Amino acid sequence: MNETRRPDHVDAARAMFLALLAALGVQGLLRLWPGGPPGAVGLLQQAAFFGIPLLYAAATRLPPWEASGFVRLAPGRAVLVLGASFGTLWLLEGLNELQMPLLDLLGLGAEVEKERHVLSEGFRSAQEGGTLFAGLLFGVVSPVCEETLFRGLVFQGLARRFGAVGALALTSVLFAAMHGHWVQFGLMLVLGLHFGLLRWLTGSLWAGILAHASNNIAVLVLAARYGPGVENFRGPGWIYPLSAIVYLGAVLLLGLGRRERPPG
Repeated sequence: MNETRRPDHVDAARAMFLALLAALGVQGLLRLWPGGPPGAVGLLQQAAFFGIPLLYAAATRLPPWEASGFVRLAPGRAVLVLGASFGTLWLLEGLNELQMPLLDLLGLGAEVEKERHVLSEGFRSAQEGGTLFAGLLFGVVSPVCEETLFRGLVFQGLARRFGAVGALALTSVLFAAMHGHWVQFGLMLVLGLHFGLLRWLTGSLWAGILAHASNNIAVLVLAARYGPGVENFRGPGWIYPLSAIVYLGAVLLLGLGRRERPPG
């Protein structure tokens, strides 16, 4: 009986190229339709991120869902993923505070404000479609589609060639670059590493999706609660060391669980 083919770095590169090509094509075509519905470009691009890797896998005789890492995530490990995500939320907020003086020192303050405006407009546009639409777009569609591309077949193919560390680094850089917010590149890079680490520790793409969704939903809730004042939202001082402890503890337990699994 023939062994099931597994994705390699060539598959990863081809799937990534085709998905990004499709996303750019969608963006170019919809610029000809300026009066289109809000969020149409984003939705179609997300569809490309989700569909292209699965279609590529099917066309090249890879098992589409398995090649992307869609395997069961045990409830206990899902709880640990959520715990790690809670810690990351506050740690990222603290990291953002630390990087702001540096960005101002480098003369990038105006660029930061410009990017914040673009991000705020994106949230506002989604919220114009209603709370349900915004929740589905940022809490479901975006996490599922982006993780399927970056932490799915692409991650598995790169890991086979460059190892887990190489795959984590490459997919995180691509993930940060894809979002196009260059001043916030560092934060997006850290998020990509976070999603990828949880995906590797659990062996399941659902871990990355769950972490991504929880992060996006938390941002949506804060934006809905505080509106423009969300930029001034700060956590109490004790939340940051507690978050670090929670995060490290959850990652350690996930790592121990990974070691207990049979190799392969």
